[in-house]
Amino acid sequence: MSKVFLWLFLLPPIEIFLWVWVAHFISGWWILLWTIFAFFFGMSLMVNSFRMLPKLQGAHGMQAFQFDSETPELGKALTRALAGLLFVIPGLLTDAFAILLLLPPVQYAVQRLALRFFEKRKEAMMAQMRQHGFSPDGFSAGGFTSDGFSSDGFRGTTVEGEARVVEPKPEKHIQLRQPANDD
Repeated sequence: MSKVFLWLFLLPPIEIFLWVWVAHFISGWWILLWTIFAFFFGMSLMVNSFRMLPKLQGAHGMQAFQFDSETPELGKALTRALAGLLFVIPGLLTDAFAILLLLPPVQYAVQRLALRFFEKRKEAMMAQMRQHGFSPDGFSAGGFTSDGFSSDGFRGTTVEGEARVVEPKPEKHIQLRQPANDD
C-alpha cells in the first residue's frame, strides 16, 4: 500500500516534468489543447461506460455485477471507465496509460489480473468467515441451521421480542434556598 502512496506522491512532479520536456519539442499550446481534449474525451468514456451498466444488468440479471469471466462486457466497461478517469487526470503519463487501456489486448490482460485479484480476495474473505463460524451459504457447517441450533448444539443469539418506549419517571427536584447576602 505504501507503494501506491509513493506513486501518488511522485505523479505530479513526473507529469510536470513531462509537460515541460515535451513542450520543448512541440508548442506548449498543443499540450494544453491535448489536455483539454483528453479531459472531455475521458468524461465521455466514463459516461458511456456507466450508461452501459444498466443495460448489462437487464441483459444478464443481477449476475452482471459479479466480475467474472462469464461477463466480459462488464470488464470492458470497467476498463474503459478507468481509461476515462486516467484521461480526466491532467498529464501526459496518465494519458499514455489511458491509451494503452483502450487497446483490446491490454484490456484483456487487465481484466484477467483484476479477476485473479478479486478471486484471491474472495477466497481470503471466505476463509475468514469460516474461521469465525460462518459458511459460504450462511446457515450450515458451523453456522446456524434452520432450527436455530448450530452444529455444535448451542442455541444462536437471536432473541425474538418487541420493543416499546419507556418514559423515565419524573424525579422530585429539591430546591435549595438561596444563600444570604453578606454585604
